[in-house]
Amino acid sequence: MCIASAIPTRGTRGKDHKPYEYGNKVSIAATAKSNIIVGVVSHPQNLHDSKTLPEVLAHCQTSRGKAVKTGVCDRGYRGPKTVDGTQIILPAPPLKRDNRYQRDKKRKRCQRRAAIEPIIGHLKSDFRLVRNFLKGPVGDCINLLLAALAWNFSLWMRLFFALILIVKTIKPSLFRLTGTSKTLFVKMASA
Repeated sequence: MCIASAIPTRGTRGKDHKPYEYGNKVSIAATAKSNIIVGVVSHPQNLHDSKTLPEVLAHCQTSRGKAVKTGVCDRGYRGPKTVDGTQIILPAPPLKRDNRYQRDKKRKRCQRRAAIEPIIGHLKSDFRLVRNFLKGPVGDCINLLLAALAWNFSLWMRLFFALILIVKTIKPSLFRLTGTSKTLFVKMASA
């Protein structure tokens, strides 16, 4: 399952502190459970969100090696229900005839869609996606790829350090040093 979202950054956004933002539209796709970014596409034109979906799904397929079966998107992706064999799931309000189980199932199915918004916020604030210092559309693509790579690398480093912490608490003798580097060098030289 894949969560897709677009960051529109062209034209007037209606913000008082940033009345005009110029740039390009970016589509980001992340895995549903681990929030690893598997597809990013930079669009130089200001396209509708539903028109950007085939490109980001193609990028997901090339990076993962297999096609995405279902994509959970926000309401900006209204349009076709399937794109290149991928089922598109949009949040829908529950019907009056739905029982409690069906309402919870609909809510739970689209609940992970909200996980992409913090990823976008972190990419903009922590990984310099808000301002691009590289020139042209190619620079926009490079900046986006570097931001997504930094996001994934930070997730993998957190996982690696958590693994080291677990190993260190289970078997502390593996990480214990006996002496300074001089004594280690002397022991190695005399052996």
